[in-house]
Amino acid sequence: MLTPSKRILSITAAGCDCYLAAGSRLVLEARFVPGEGEVFAAFARSRRSSIFRVLSDQIEEDFRQDTVPFLRGAARTRLLDRKTGQIYRDSPYHAIASLGRQADGRRDEHVQMLGLTNVEGLNEWLAPLSAAGARVAGVFSPPVAAPNLLRWLKARTGSPPRRMLLVSVNRSGLRQTFIDNGVARFSRLAAIAHDEGDDFATACLTEVNKTQNYLVGLRLLPRDETLPALILVPPGEEAAWSRPGLLVDALDAIFLDLAVARRCVGLKRVEALEATGVAADEEAQFADTLWVQVIARARPRLNFAPGWLRETYRLWQARVAVWAAGSLVLLAGIGWGMERLAESENLVGQSARLRTETVRNNISYERTKRGFPPLPAPPEQLKASVTSFESINARAVAPAALLSEVGQALEKALDFRLLRLEWQQGDADPAQAATPGTAGVPAQRFEWVTLHGMAGKNAGDADARVNTDIALRTAELLRAVRGSTVVIVRAPLDLTPRGRIAGSAVPESPAARLASDDNPNVEIRVARRVGS
Repeated sequence: MLTPSKRILSITAAGCDCYLAAGSRLVLEARFVPGEGEVFAAFARSRRSSIFRVLSDQIEEDFRQDTVPFLRGAARTRLLDRKTGQIYRDSPYHAIASLGRQADGRRDEHVQMLGLTNVEGLNEWLAPLSAAGARVAGVFSPPVAAPNLLRWLKARTGSPPRRMLLVSVNRSGLRQTFIDNGVARFSRLAAIAHDEGDDFATACLTEVNKTQNYLVGLRLLPRDETLPALILVPPGEEAAWSRPGLLVDALDAIFLDLAVARRCVGLKRVEALEATGVAADEEAQFADTLWVQVIARARPRLNFAPGWLRETYRLWQARVAVWAAGSLVLLAGIGWGMERLAESENLVGQSARLRTETVRNNISYERTKRGFPPLPAPPEQLKASVTSFESINARAVAPAALLSEVGQALEKALDFRLLRLEWQQGDADPAQAATPGTAGVPAQRFEWVTLHGMAGKNAGDADARVNTDIALRTAELLRAVRGSTVVIVRAPLDLTPRGRIAGSAVPESPAARLASDDNPNVEIRVARRVGS
């Protein structure tokens, strides 16, 4: 389906030849003469699965140059279709090529229009081909295929110049094509009588001289310019064609043997079926098979085929595109499925290894558990105890942060002598009543430090009122601790539970002074909520 056979129809005034293209080999399958439309239609129906390319080599051709406004996209297409429709009203076989834009002014676009005007001669073969449902890729002519031929002959003749004349001897006559910048600007098919005893080379080169003079008259070629010419001569006749004096001085000719040209385009052998009644050496004398191979090897850029003729071919292209896209999707799906299958097998293997490891670990655990000494409590109770311990441990708070901030605050309290401190934590603020969290609301965690110390350097340095001021200043400094609540639990001067004033100015004896120094007279508590 993707690589159907390729057949080339060579249409001339003498009839229609069908060639089967098989790489470097051409096979002449059938030859039809005018009036054999029914036979040709049956032949086309039997080979409608092939891809057909049509080569038209007839006299009726038209070449025109025109100027159109410069447009792009769909607007340009509509303009050119309307232009060619006006010029070639009676022929649907036309094409158009761009020659560039003007250098000044509105910079309009120069276009070259080409048309095949022998509609009856083409429809006699193309209409049955279309009715048979054959896939016609395009209709071409030697002038539009000439740039491809020059590209393949470049290895033998060098890069083609900007302007040149290409000459070949076909079965229909002497084909002469003037090529300017890769576009066929003019082509002429001259019928040359070839009677025995006539100098065929001289007659052909005389026509070439006339063509050069005609191009100068059309102003396609400057009068004082030498025109390069590539002349494809029949095999073995290069000496007869290259004799001096046959061409005018305005032509700079290169003669190339037709057999060499066939090898350059990849044509090694030409065969003819017995049903055609054509000898292989007969076809070797003309360049028709050369042009057929050029068309078979690469489709030219310009195409004369109208839309109705290429409809079946375009439908086939669409089917091939859909089939190719479906194949790509299928291959992608197969690849994705194979990848998922490999991943699934990998997961199955991993699962099997994990199950084996689990069984091995359970056996090792049971073996280890049997080696444990007997416990007074069952494993479930031990597990619950460990869980409770972990919960309690998670709620524990380190005292380092609070003690560090308290120490930094006490560095400024020079008159306060710290004797000892106590750090605690709990679920309630010690400065308030112990009220655990209500139902459904967890109690807040607090930590606090109780500072036991002396106000003043010695117990007898000042009276109780001065010591009280020192305790108040120390408490004020401790309030700098972040998020803390500071409470003076015991002051140097305080009321006892019986209503008496505790505290004295100076102890009466050294023993009393020593006892007072060992016992703190100030207690300050710094508390804060955990996480503040």
